[in-house]
Amino acid sequence: MRTIITIVIATAVILAIGCGSRQSPPYSEHPVDFAYEIDGQVHHLSQARGRPVVLVLVRIAELTSDLFMEQVVEAFTRTAGKTFFLVLTIAPNEAPMLEQYVELKDLPFSIGLADWSVAQGETRLGLIPVVPSTYLIGPDGRVRDMAPGFVSGDVLIRAIEKRGWR
Repeated sequence: MRTIITIVIATAVILAIGCGSRQSPPYSEHPVDFAYEIDGQVHHLSQARGRPVVLVLVRIAELTSDLFMEQVVEAFTRTAGKTFFLVLTIAPNEAPMLEQYVELKDLPFSIGLADWSVAQGETRLGLIPVVPSTYLIGPDGRVRDMAPGFVSGDVLIRAIEKRGWR
């Protein structure tokens, strides 16, 4: 058992070191844009230029995304102002459930449906490594940071405040 734990820890350290030495991902060099739909209206991410964006990609039917939504609401509530929160599902089959989900969870924002190109990895975001994933996009439309998986509301708030986006 101790050997297995040692191997897991060693692998995690190697991966962390390897990831830390990678060059910036290609999406960080260019503005990101794609279409999404909220309440039957088609929008484009580029319409938010000039404002920082917290982009959260989810699948509402997954427990991790459902639990993460509480953290997103906390960050949204505590940083309401200059930062634009955009929560999108990447699962087209969830589109009919979005309005009911927002009402059921009493969310202070709508959830939209990302264009299929986002889920297919065909945007400047690249492949979505895990859902949920959170992207911090600067006023210039470029991704500044990305957090795969579950992130606490406090960590998300600190990342927003660190950039002066509050």
